[in-house]
Amino acid sequence: MIQCESFYLPLVRNFFKTSIFWLCIYTTLYAYVKAEDSPEKPFCKVTDANSSLYYDLSGLKTGDWKIESKGFDYNFRLSVCEVLKDPGNVRPKDKDKLGVWGKKISDGKEYNLGYFSTTPYLKDDMLFLIYESNEYCGTEQFYHTSLIRFICDQTVDKTNPPKLINVFNDCAFWFEWRTPIACPTKIVNSQSAISVFFTILGIALAVYFIGGVIYNRIVYNASGVRQIPHWEFWRDALDFIKDMFLIILAQCPIPFFQPRRRPGNYRNLPRDEEHILIDEQFEEH
Repeated sequence: MIQCESFYLPLVRNFFKTSIFWLCIYTTLYAYVKAEDSPEKPFCKVTDANSSLYYDLSGLKTGDWKIESKGFDYNFRLSVCEVLKDPGNVRPKDKDKLGVWGKKISDGKEYNLGYFSTTPYLKDDMLFLIYESNEYCGTEQFYHTSLIRFICDQTVDKTNPPKLINVFNDCAFWFEWRTPIACPTKIVNSQSAISVFFTILGIALAVYFIGGVIYNRIVYNASGVRQIPHWEFWRDALDFIKDMFLIILAQCPIPFFQPRRRPGNYRNLPRDEEHILIDEQFEEH
């Protein structure tokens, strides 16, 4: 029985060590690939991959924008990247996602002209936001749709409202919005690279500690702090950090952190008694 244990125990240890090593490699590579291939979509923002320009429309989220059209039989309320605060009298099921509301002046009817979207897009260096509804207009072939084109204009104020440009068959509504908020800025990729690095590092450390604990418990029957992989190293590292911290605090000009001198040394004796003791030591030698 002893020979069997001495023969199989190294095999078991090597198996666990190899498994933990490849598990760390696999999870690290998997996290890196997922971070590169599946980036989180930014809210109400878009980046031009060709010019590295960054557009952020979240500054237009200031509530409902009222639009009184001239030459068209409509009044509108429009929101950017969020639901309308005042959806009017449209169908109840549309109110929690309505982005464009329209009221026909001639007959007073109200329409859902598009659900709000948080993903603007670029086409031919022009910035758009499209709102589509599931409400038919006229014949049951087309849905009400609103298209907003944003134009960078530093000469107008941020409160400059959008304007209706054209209406197609009472189905498609074209808006144009001149605003300085639609002006692009240069993107900075350092933050994303740093976040990916720390994400991979965190996953690798988690696999290291969890896998090490499982390995020490199964192979060595460890318990308590001895389950932690290389726990002697981490203990010494914590002691070193604590000592360095105390040394640094001791240099601070604060009495609380200064080391206290023990009583009974020569510094606490009167000057004459101190010389007497020194003379006695010289005489003995």
